[in-house]
Amino acid sequence: MAIPQPRGEARLATQVNQSIAMFLEGRNLFVRIGEDIRDWGDIMRNADGATIVNPAFDPDYCDLDRDNSFWSAIIDEVGTVVGCVASKQVTTDDFRGDISSCSLWLGRETDPNEAPMNLLLPSHVPHIAGRVAFHGGLWLHPNVRGMGLAHLIPRMARAAAERRFSADWHCGFVFGALGDAKVPVKAYGYSNCELAADGYFPVTKQREKLYLPWDSREEWAQASIDWMSASVRPRNQEFVDQVALR
Repeated sequence: MAIPQPRGEARLATQVNQSIAMFLEGRNLFVRIGEDIRDWGDIMRNADGATIVNPAFDPDYCDLDRDNSFWSAIIDEVGTVVGCVASKQVTTDDFRGDISSCSLWLGRETDPNEAPMNLLLPSHVPHIAGRVAFHGGLWLHPNVRGMGLAHLIPRMARAAAERRFSADWHCGFVFGALGDAKVPVKAYGYSNCELAADGYFPVTKQREKLYLPWDSREEWAQASIDWMSASVRPRNQEFVDQVALR
């Protein structure tokens, strides 16, 4: 169930996804928002090049339903999913604690005897709590890689989550090479990304470097306005206006 939110933020979220839809339609691609997170899991289990189904978005691990999770996709003209990402709402007093315990990913299957991960987040990273929209499981079909869709799908998901959840924060996770290259900032559109952990990761049962990208609601809004102005306004002047957030 969508949570009521300030009009400016709802309007901005709508504009972001409408502008993405307009861009894609010119390439015979279309936006789809899926209500059942299990459908995303089914796609990922059979996806070309996918190596893991993120348990954070698997109802066999976490308590997920249509009110607190969804998935965003790009489909081709015959309805085949060519790219997707999953999203869920986490209501928490301490998102760092959810990370270190791995309950963010493992949910009901979290091992209480497993030692918490040692987090390396620097002191300037804010305390993340409240309604957190967590996004992950981004996948693109090999045939559409290089088309810039990795720039669009994460923005689609954050805008959809803002409308549905009125999220206080947007967060994700990426592994080593993507984090080292700051891909969440340079491609996915997050405002921040820091190394969160470097060591044994109970989810994959091996050593991993984990990076945390994040936006506050205010950072999401400003980044979206900046992106719309820079990327969309020259081609669709009548569609974009500056939104007065309040």
